Amino acid sequence: MTDEDNPSELLTLSYQADADGTGKLKVMAASHGFAGVSSAWFDTASLQVFARSLSTYPLADDDHPCVHGGFGANPRTDSPAQEHVRIEVGPVGLKGQIGIWVHLSTEVWPEARSEQFYEVRLELLTTYERLRVFSIHLLRVLDGDLSEAIIGGEFMI
Repeated sequence: MTDEDNPSELLTLSYQADADGTGKLKVMAASHGFAGVSSAWFDTASLQVFARSLSTYPLADDDHPCVHGGFGANPRTDSPAQEHVRIEVGPVGLKGQIGIWVHLSTEVWPEARSEQFYEVRLELLTTYERLRVFSIHLLRVLDGDLSEAIIGGEFMI
């Protein structure tokens, strides 16, 4: 069963580069009726490393490609105090299924009410071949040759 043309099973990344080697990564994700949009600033080189790691076959069970961004410092981890974007990719099961785990949240400012905070965590299941193509497209997005990289869900029965 594939969800290639199903807009409810997608991950879309776009990137607006700045002149200083950084840029704003915008992430839109949807899976099983849950959806979210967020963005964070990243170093372009670290996103290129992440994009290249997505073409690794097979992906390691214990060391998943991951990128996360936001602001503030968490002294106990390498994650930001406020994580606005997190994308992690790893194998699921024994059939070659790939899981893309996405966390998206809004920025929290001191004057904001707690009701103004929005967050979504979801899993998009896909395949190695789709991930390989997504990796190529993401590198093209980071180079400015493509406006967005999109990967659709695919569930292996």
